[in-house]
Amino acid sequence: MKIKNANMRLLEDAAKRRAPAVGRFEAKARIDSQVEIEYYRHGGILPYVLREYAAK
Repeated sequence: MKIKNANMRLLEDAAKRRAPAVGRFEAKARIDSQVEIEYYRHGGILPYVLREYAAK
């Protein structure tokens, strides 16, 4: 599948259902702002906020 928007990527992930079944799915993700780039680099919003808080 081609994605035309340069900021958009197709990701594959897995979700655990009842053991031992695992559901796999694809999702489109995009980054629209500089802040979202920082969140992504830190592994998500929560790790970003915790690092910022710990640095103070």
